[in-house]
Amino acid sequence: MKKVILLSLLIVTTITIFSQTHNIKFKVTGITDTTAILGYHAGTKTYVTDTVKINKKHEGIFSGKKILPQGIYFIMFPSKKNYFDFVIDADQNFSLITDTTEDFRKNLKFKGSEINILFNKLDKDLSAINIEFVNASKKLKNKDISDEEKTKLHNKIKELRGKRRKIILNYYNTTKNESFKDIIGLMLEPKVPEFKVPENITNKDSVLQQKKYYYYKKHYWDYVNFQDSIILRTPFFIPKFERYLSKIILQDPDSVLKESVALIEKARGNKTIFSYLINYTLVYHEKAKLMGMDKVFVEIAKKYYATGEATWADSAYNAKVIDKMKKTEPNLIGNYAPDIRNVETYNGEITSLSKLKNDYIIIVFWSPTCGHCKKSIPKLYNIYNELLTSGIDVEVFSVLESHDVTKWKKFIKEKGITKWINVYDKDQKTYFHYYYDIFSTPVIYVLDKHKKIIAKRISAEQAKDYIIQLESIESAKK
Repeated sequence: MKKVILLSLLIVTTITIFSQTHNIKFKVTGITDTTAILGYHAGTKTYVTDTVKINKKHEGIFSGKKILPQGIYFIMFPSKKNYFDFVIDADQNFSLITDTTEDFRKNLKFKGSEINILFNKLDKDLSAINIEFVNASKKLKNKDISDEEKTKLHNKIKELRGKRRKIILNYYNTTKNESFKDIIGLMLEPKVPEFKVPENITNKDSVLQQKKYYYYKKHYWDYVNFQDSIILRTPFFIPKFERYLSKIILQDPDSVLKESVALIEKARGNKTIFSYLINYTLVYHEKAKLMGMDKVFVEIAKKYYATGEATWADSAYNAKVIDKMKKTEPNLIGNYAPDIRNVETYNGEITSLSKLKNDYIIIVFWSPTCGHCKKSIPKLYNIYNELLTSGIDVEVFSVLESHDVTKWKKFIKEKGITKWINVYDKDQKTYFHYYYDIFSTPVIYVLDKHKKIIAKRISAEQAKDYIIQLESIESAKK
């Protein structure tokens, strides 16, 4: 009995030690390279993780004492500038062979890796469809083709998409390999049913499109497992995630925030995906070009970083996020603009932003030593005069961002920019840099008559267009 127990312990120990290593052997007949590169996919980027020498028999091995993070990897040969993808899952001891007579993928074979045998078979099953799809898409870009040909190509692409989905779905429904299932689940899109709308309904086409949209949105993530970290190291997840954030969701901050948090919470329970989605969503919306999306950044920072839940972030990064959050929150779209009080005007008077009662107020922060400001401030001044001439009740609160008062006054005088309100913070007590998050110049904000922020960080031309558009809307209401 003791011998059996000892033998069992030895087997378990051996398996444990062996499973903590990776050994990926490969043989590529006909290759002339002396080096092979191992890399992985992460979002839309690829990263190199190892390089090895290839022997005279065209063989090599990527090995190490640590297991590799699971995901889709590739082996690349520099001279060919080509590569083939494969999967690394929990079983990281396997071999593969291929050759360069035609292409890597066509001749690729695996041994000792169930997931790669499946992945490779799926790739080959989709190969012909993918070629047809690419060819049809190229033809569709030809501007000289007839409308009839365009219709045929659109129908062909739709047919190919259907065939592709059917193949992937069959693998998804029949495989017992969960990692493989989670990878190909990223490749599946919901199939929207043929909705019926009564003929006598108003705006039938609009109602039909709306039904299709809501179904598609609701089922967009049906095949995605937010509890399997393998999805992160694929070329599929981040593009799918970004498309959802930028194309599928209604593009207003509240909707995007709601949907972003819902996705993040789907991953709760898997720290790797949970933390990744939080940080990715945070950075994505901090850098978003669409105005107002910084609200998503602020709310994500408040929910996960300011509460201390982002335990994966070091203290320096956490402090940086919270500092940025505090600087951004006061000047979000829809907030009342922080007052800029008791500042001195170009003429030596004392005034405050709160004293202005105009329908529209433009706040511009600038400096006479800023090259871009030297061009944009006179341009904004001309726009200001155009708006006044057109009968729009607008005022500009022009704030010196720096302390170059002498140069500031000289620039104003030389350019004749004296009609609007030029001010500077003589006593440096307004802290406008903090409340308006001024770290560069020029920066333009637009306020309504209630001094709510309705636009920010836009160009002079955009400020003009925005005000004219709002004025048109207001006039139509009267």
